[in-house]
Amino acid sequence: ESRGRLATALLALLNSASETELRDVLAGIGAVRARLIVETRSERLFESLDDAFGRIGLSAKQASNLTLANLRQILASRPTTSPRKRDGARARRSYRKSGRVLARKEGDDPKREYPATIVKVHDCGTVYDIKYDDGTTWKNAPAEVVRL
Repeated sequence: ESRGRLATALLALLNSASETELRDVLAGIGAVRARLIVETRSERLFESLDDAFGRIGLSAKQASNLTLANLRQILASRPTTSPRKRDGARARRSYRKSGRVLARKEGDDPKREYPATIVKVHDCGTVYDIKYDDGTTWKNAPAEVVRL
């Protein structure tokens, strides 16, 4: 299970972090590789770690070394998950301030998502203020428009 959590967290990071965040969180990622990751995912998001590593040109050994060297940072970059509800169903995932996410834009194509950062968390994680990488913002965005 922890291997799956790590893979999910790393994939989310690769799909949403800015160049600066990639360099800050992942030791061994320089400016050129970070730029390549951002440019490559702008064409289409990475579907899996194999897809990501293949498209950015990392060998299996390089990918493994990168992952192992950055376990703590990768897992720390994950959003929190709310505790279970009383009926046992899993509660909605909530995100932390400064968390990196993909989010739809207000009034835009509902199938299109954009890299963004959570600026403020309202109402116990059911409403957010979002700042998109292009500089636009959405205040009081419902949780349904945000995903990891």
